[in-house]
Amino acid sequence: IGEAFRAIGVKVIVEPRITPLMGNTDSSGIWRWGTLQCFFLKNRAVRACRKICEEFAPDIVHLNSSVLFHLAKGAKLAGVKQLVLHVREHWALKSWDPRERLKHTLVPRYVDAIVAISETASRLFGYPERTVVVYDWPEFEGRDEPVNLQTELGISPEKKVILCPGGRYPIKGSLMAL
Repeated sequence: IGEAFRAIGVKVIVEPRITPLMGNTDSSGIWRWGTLQCFFLKNRAVRACRKICEEFAPDIVHLNSSVLFHLAKGAKLAGVKQLVLHVREHWALKSWDPRERLKHTLVPRYVDAIVAISETASRLFGYPERTVVVYDWPEFEGRDEPVNLQTELGISPEKKVILCPGGRYPIKGSLMAL
């Protein structure tokens, strides 16, 4: 997908230190090695996000997955004015899960707006006062046509926007968003 972005003039930065805070959500999920590894690498990911945001000074950062919420801290510490979190997953964690506690520490402090793909995703993630639901893949004529998001969202053309896709496959919709 990087080549597709470059072909339309978008600068592509690959930063392997930016990792999601994910893992299983069942009762034993936090104790699995992959989940623990993600949790312990979160500060490295936050620092990497902050460095990129300090270098490029975006006006808006869009985190395209609820498992990237921890990156909001790095973006805001770098001076980003607006941070939008996209909740696509039904990520229902238990109250005792450290990731759930971290979410309740970081989201109220660093996330300005949340876009959820369904009422269920919104309810399970929380924060209804800052959430708007935009249903995933609505059927309407012309939905696959290119659209200027800056114009549609009322963002002036001189503002910088960073899109942080939750994956690097075209089906994730990042090319369509641009």
